Amino acid sequence: MKRIPRSMLYKSPHLTLSLKGLKGYTRKQNVLVIKTKENAMLTPEQREVCRRICSKSVRQAYGSLNIRFFTNLSRSKKPLQTRMGKGKGKPDNWVAPVRKGLPLLEIGGPVRKKITSLIFHRLSHRLPVFIKKLPARCKINAINEKIKIKKC
Repeated sequence: MKRIPRSMLYKSPHLTLSLKGLKGYTRKQNVLVIKTKENAMLTPEQREVCRRICSKSVRQAYGSLNIRFFTNLSRSKKPLQTRMGKGKGKPDNWVAPVRKGLPLLEIGGPVRKKITSLIFHRLSHRLPVFIKKLPARCKINAINEKIKIKKC
């Protein structure tokens, strides 16, 4: 049986991707951000792939990696060949809701452009969403997907 956090033991949340009330996102200078171009649900395996791809390259360059999405929603599934009714199914797996325009990863420190473009290329092939790379030398303020880029 899969392990379930105690706080989620008897709860089955509905999966929603409402874009109401998104909080603004501001980042520091000299931080490369990889963000999504669409809404999606990412699995823990895909999160682990992101971590593995980035951590090797970033560690070699003495940079820092910050993963900004977490698998915190359970997805339920009923067993095959069951009759209708009798409630919602048991939690099957965990997913991370990823919203359009908000960051997946932050890469900071003295990481070269060559390494960051390699990371971006590998991630774009492994993830089921379209991603976009934002340069490291600008300030960004994203509120409800309205992005303003200021040159430093």
